[in-house]
Amino acid sequence: MSIASQVKEKIAQFPAGSILNYTDFADLGNFQAVALNLSRLSKTGGLRRLSKGQYYVAQKTQFGLLMPSEGQIIDKLLQQTGGYIAGFSALNDIGVSSQIPSEITILGSRSNRTRRVGALRIKFIVGGSKDAQPEESALTNILETLRLFKSIPNGSIDVTLQRLKTSLQRLSAREISRLTTLSQPYRPSVRALLGALLQNLQLPQWKKLKKDLNPMTAYTFGVSDAQLPNRSFWRIR
Repeated sequence: MSIASQVKEKIAQFPAGSILNYTDFADLGNFQAVALNLSRLSKTGGLRRLSKGQYYVAQKTQFGLLMPSEGQIIDKLLQQTGGYIAGFSALNDIGVSSQIPSEITILGSRSNRTRRVGALRIKFIVGGSKDAQPEESALTNILETLRLFKSIPNGSIDVTLQRLKTSLQRLSAREISRLTTLSQPYRPSVRALLGALLQNLQLPQWKKLKKDLNPMTAYTFGVSDAQLPNRSFWRIR
């Protein structure tokens, strides 16, 4: 069977709305021939081009062809590149910001770069936890809220702290332990505020975070004693 026939046969196995890239055809072996045939099919209507190297099987509706959703595009990118959603998208998920970001930030990339996929502008940033998985968004959203604590637009410290406490209370002991592990590559200030919140909630995992911090360093967050009664223990201002 020719490469062209194999590519068409494989595409037929994907449901409408699926996003495809070269890795989905890796078993065919001939990368250049696969790329050429995908490009040809996008011009003849067999596929739709989303961005360089990215295609989708268009879903036909009574209103015309439907593109993949933003969530589908991001999920496919995370499968391909690794990393996790960061920035203000994470803040929206945790409920401390309603600002619609102009671009989607993915933390944990191998290099800093920006690319456009469909109508989305994606910013890839080196940093964060290399071990974090996309399905651990309940944990990484907390870390991102702590990281961006001082720059949350129109944010109330009271509301943000309460949202963080609520999110932490929903986690199991195993997830809390995982969260403290994922926090290690973050700045000491992030780990200090996380530790203070865990201690405030009487969750014992705070002890490891306290042990790893420099006892002479202070962290400025603009938090009062009323908002975080144990802040002085963590040298938080």
